[in-house]
Amino acid sequence: MTSATTQTGLTVRTFLLGSGPEDDTTRIRQLLSENDVVGRCGSDLTRLTQQGREAAEEQLASVTAGLLDLDLGDLLIYGWRTRERLAALVIRDGLLTALKAGDGAVTCTLALEMPGGDIELVKQQRKFDLHLIINIGHGIPLLPADAGYGARPAPGTPPSTAA
Repeated sequence: MTSATTQTGLTVRTFLLGSGPEDDTTRIRQLLSENDVVGRCGSDLTRLTQQGREAAEEQLASVTAGLLDLDLGDLLIYGWRTRERLAALVIRDGLLTALKAGDGAVTCTLALEMPGGDIELVKQQRKFDLHLIINIGHGIPLLPADAGYGARPAPGTPPSTAA
């Protein structure tokens, strides 16, 4: 019997903090403490005891870690779909038959909007080699069927490139 291996995607949390989930809350709490986030909030929070301040930082860190649990691959694909010049289209007979991508860079910043000014807790940037081609089978029609370009290419026929 074989067991399926589940590979989890790269999350924003892992990208920014570079650690396993069990360490993330501690790391975020440390960043909050180093920047005196609770003290800078003003109001009644400035009167908290040390234990109260640590409890507030712990809770804020826990919530923040959960908010950063976004799949980076999903975000990249969303960004790719919304940008016009990220992909070159491969077109044959009025059909979209493939997408090509090049290099890309991802920047993630964890910042807080504070009354006295924003605080940047952590920022990471990495370049990715996205050189890939996504084949789309027999293609997606780009023109109406009555335009005369709807003929599907024979399977195995290499697509031509139109720029």
